[in-house]
Amino acid sequence: MKEQELVEVEKKAERMARSRRRRSSPWRDLAHAGTLGLLLVGPTVAGAAIGHGLARGGAGRHAALIGLFVGLVIGAALVVLRVRQSLRSERDDEAAREEEGGT
Repeated sequence: MKEQELVEVEKKAERMARSRRRRSSPWRDLAHAGTLGLLLVGPTVAGAAIGHGLARGGAGRHAALIGLFVGLVIGAALVVLRVRQSLRSERDDEAAREEEGGT
């Protein structure tokens, strides 16, 4: 039982330390928005380029549009995953702050 309590205390201490390190700032928010933009635009442009190459190679007239759509879907999925990860991290930080204030 004591080992389990020790593990819980270590986890709380780690969350509190991480919370202290992560303070919100405009620069951090700007970097986060830029990252999300790149996660969306990168796969979209890559998909369009691949589709365009396939269309020029004789794969069909709509290959560029299909590539664009596939890239957009992949980019959107990456953005959703990154936002979920960020929200999960913020929730953990808030829980650590509440624990810190409560003790």
